[in-house]
Amino acid sequence: MIGIFRIAKNSSLVLIARATDVLSSILIAGILARYLGVGDYGNYLFIMGLVLTTTALAHMGLPQILVREMSQDIGAMPKFIRCGLVITGASLVLTTLLIFSIGAFSSWNYQMFFAVSAALLSESMVLISGPFISAFISIERMEYDALVTVTNRLVLIGLLMGFVSRDLGFISIFLAMAIANFLRLSAILFISKRLNILPARHMTRADLTYLLRETLPVGVSFILTQLYLYTNLFLLKILRDPEEVALFQAPFSIILKLQILPVILIVAFAPVMARLATADDAYKDLRAIYLWLIKHLFIVCLPLAALGVFLAKDIVLLIFGADFLAASLSFQILIWIVGFYFLNIFSDKILQVIFKQRLLIISSGITFSVNVLLSFIFISGYGYVGGSIATLISTAILFLTNFFFVAKYLKNMSLSFMVKPLAAFVSVTTAFYAARDLNMAILFPAGIMTYFLMLLMLKTFSRSELSLFLTAVNRE
Repeated sequence: MIGIFRIAKNSSLVLIARATDVLSSILIAGILARYLGVGDYGNYLFIMGLVLTTTALAHMGLPQILVREMSQDIGAMPKFIRCGLVITGASLVLTTLLIFSIGAFSSWNYQMFFAVSAALLSESMVLISGPFISAFISIERMEYDALVTVTNRLVLIGLLMGFVSRDLGFISIFLAMAIANFLRLSAILFISKRLNILPARHMTRADLTYLLRETLPVGVSFILTQLYLYTNLFLLKILRDPEEVALFQAPFSIILKLQILPVILIVAFAPVMARLATADDAYKDLRAIYLWLIKHLFIVCLPLAALGVFLAKDIVLLIFGADFLAASLSFQILIWIVGFYFLNIFSDKILQVIFKQRLLIISSGITFSVNVLLSFIFISGYGYVGGSIATLISTAILFLTNFFFVAKYLKNMSLSFMVKPLAAFVSVTTAFYAARDLNMAILFPAGIMTYFLMLLMLKTFSRSELSLFLTAVNRE
């Protein structure tokens, strides 16, 4: 049972880090939405989307590959850290040239120029810290990731509240982010030195070439995924106005933060999955872990999405304020992506650990192309609501494509794991809707209990599946 205890420990530490990130992001969104108003908050989201999309060139999916490689060969950690820093640094130079070329073409004013510069500086420091965080995860020292995350978010909230209370203006928001991430990077470098997690003094061209070759498919996929996630933001900015950008991206950004559950599981299981992928050519143990995780995550996602639909107005009002109430409709549509996007996170990881990451380029390319086409059609006629519909359809296509690729290599897999949860969910939701006039405080807990009772009646939970899962984890 040592494997289970280790994963439980890692999961709890990742939970601290990710929960802090989610809660602080929600608090920060509320602070900024009320301070800036709908229009300027839309401009803030546009700048962050622009920076996160362009810095995807520097991210390149490198952290995932570094975790895989360093988990399998701890002794190679110094050379991989050095290669990772070189790739990140070179990519950031290209990113900087790209983003300011866009600025020159778009004739930015001074406020836009300084805001983007500060946001780019902030995100650059996050990317530079990436190889060291990957090293912490590889040696399963998640407590350091939790420590720097909690500290960073507390510092950022403190700075933002101070700057907002003094009404220092739009640019000060990005300066606060840059200061907080500088302190975060400094803390990570200090911890790395104390743990003797340092980059090698030298590297070979072969090492750098190997890491580039392994990273490139994931990197292209990551760039396409970022473009897919922000396509509607850019199209709304071009075809509509900053207000519609805010009404779409504000709820979407919060929903994406809900991926805390799959992220916790992925980070905790990543070293285990990477080692199992090399230990069994038939992938029997890897398949057992993958199927058990996505099945139970899907079971959780269905009531989570339903709760989001029923409480959309309350959630939007609580986080963003009355000015954003129109975003409730986009929230009700976008919340359903949790059933596809969250499960796809595991498919991505499986394809990486079995060295089939090149397939991610195909799935991401298909998703991006479909999203662009649908967004042009729907946004032109329905604005931010149309963008929400396009995003939901595209996310479903992304999940189905990657699941097909995983099933091709892990074999003996199908979507049948969804049938019983969907049957239980539809039955309970139908009864729930018929009794919607009753007290919600009583109705929703009763609905959840009935849902899980129906899952038990349908024999959704299998002892044999659990046995295979535990055997796979402990065998590692």
